[in-house]
Amino acid sequence: LGLSPPPASHSKDAMARGQQKSVTGMRSGKAGGRRPSFNPAGAGKTLVRQMMLLPIMYIGSTMDWTATATFYAEATLLGVLVLGSLAIQVSIFLAQRKKEVAKVFDVGDATLMLDAEQINADGSVAAHAYDTAKLKMLRMQLIIAGVVVWFAHVRMGYQVPLLAGSFGLVVQLWDCKGLRIHLLGAAEKRPWGTTAANPVLRWAEKQKVDESKALAKAAKGGAASGTGTGKSSKKGR
Repeated sequence: LGLSPPPASHSKDAMARGQQKSVTGMRSGKAGGRRPSFNPAGAGKTLVRQMMLLPIMYIGSTMDWTATATFYAEATLLGVLVLGSLAIQVSIFLAQRKKEVAKVFDVGDATLMLDAEQINADGSVAAHAYDTAKLKMLRMQLIIAGVVVWFAHVRMGYQVPLLAGSFGLVVQLWDCKGLRIHLLGAAEKRPWGTTAANPVLRWAEKQKVDESKALAKAAKGGAASGTGTGKSSKKGR
């Protein structure tokens, strides 16, 4: 047909541009899925807190556990549980009273504490619903941890978990951004502590989103049928 092939320099330039785009896409997470980001500051903070447990475990294993020492350790654990539960309940009350309507996407494990009516068709939820769900999860984790530590102490005769458990619960309460937002007035970004990478949680979130879409569709269809019935009755008259 008399068509000449493109110059070799043009093909090399195109190949180079394609390779550059593929590398850029891999770095930005567009090709082959987004790579999990590594946060050195968060990893260092976790390491420091784990190292802080070592002296607590050492003190607990070497101290003389008299009746008085055991009583104070039990009182400390119960105080952390009671005050933590009270702080969580107050934060839930404040979150429901403020009624922040900003949309939160990628809610992760908070889906387990949300109703289908609270999830929008695009998978987002209101900020107050997200905060309430995360605070309820923290309250459940607090109760479960307290029960486990108390069982290990009463039934098995261990005293060291009283100290380690109290320290761990305090750290867990301090890390909750929902408490910081509603009790301390801090400005924190939502979502936090997302576990959307978990396939089970992703499946649960998808089920809730599909259910919310079905409810919205049914409500829209009911409204349309009601409008149609009203128009037909008017025509009959």
